[in-house]
Amino acid sequence: MRVASSIRPLSPLILFILCAVFPAHAEPLTIHDDLGRTHVFPQPPRRIVSISPGLTETLFALGLGDAVVGVSDFCDFPEAARAKPKVGGVSPNIEVIVGLRPDLVLGTGGIGMREFAARMDRLGIPALGFEPTSIDAVFDRILRLGAITDRRPQAQKLVEGLQDRLDTVTSRRPTGSSPRVLYLVDEDPYITVGRGSFLYDVLIKAGGRPFDGGTTGYPRIGMEAIVGFDPEVIFFADDTPDGGERRLTTWRRWKTISAVRSGRLYAILRGLVNRPGPRIVDAVEVIADKLHLSPDVFHPPFEKGGQGGISQPGGSSP
Repeated sequence: MRVASSIRPLSPLILFILCAVFPAHAEPLTIHDDLGRTHVFPQPPRRIVSISPGLTETLFALGLGDAVVGVSDFCDFPEAARAKPKVGGVSPNIEVIVGLRPDLVLGTGGIGMREFAARMDRLGIPALGFEPTSIDAVFDRILRLGAITDRRPQAQKLVEGLQDRLDTVTSRRPTGSSPRVLYLVDEDPYITVGRGSFLYDVLIKAGGRPFDGGTTGYPRIGMEAIVGFDPEVIFFADDTPDGGERRLTTWRRWKTISAVRSGRLYAILRGLVNRPGPRIVDAVEVIADKLHLSPDVFHPPFEKGGQGGISQPGGSSP
């Protein structure tokens, strides 16, 4: 047979197009997540499902909006994330996720994510869990996602910008004793943050002295402990900016608490502060502003729609 002789060589133009569309694979990348799991990526994932709002925001900040094929019910920022197919809330819908044909699923750490990741393994879908316990760990997660998705330059630029803004906040903090700060993640029962939470680091970087709840990430706290700590400023996770004023009536009976006497009860948007993503420095700036450390320096993104200095494109960058 002379079939081979009848095959014409590809033209240089077609070869150029094929190389552009199907670039040569880089070396396989090994990634370790915060669950102690290891996964090898022979090539960057192109279809990603994120069940973590903070991770979804990170993907969009890296210009990967077009690669996101599904998100959790809680992923509402940036606006483009709202239009993505939903895969459920606290308990993601496995069938919906499989139907989206992802080559990577991202979520937060914890027992639930560990069990979920094991189910993904059985279905042949890579799943990674990240649970940062500090702002540095949030930055590291951004860099790891940049490596996984072949967006290292974008991730590095994003982290450098965030670090510069964080350095500005910390360098302008006044010397001397920091104000005692209590951040309540929930109020029924009262739940605050401990050294095992990235939010503890946020309070410190903003210039506060948080309640020491131990190494537990989110310990419960009783009113007796709150009164004993005597916070000078209290922050509440809320969905509206006037939540602090609304709580004054309820808290007024606790007049021995310094924050109550001075009226320094503030609501902080839950979706801004409680997410370990690229808006984490926005949270530091908001809290630093409320602590009145340097009001002439900080321009709280909370007042400007919650985006601060971070660009959140709706799709992939060119």
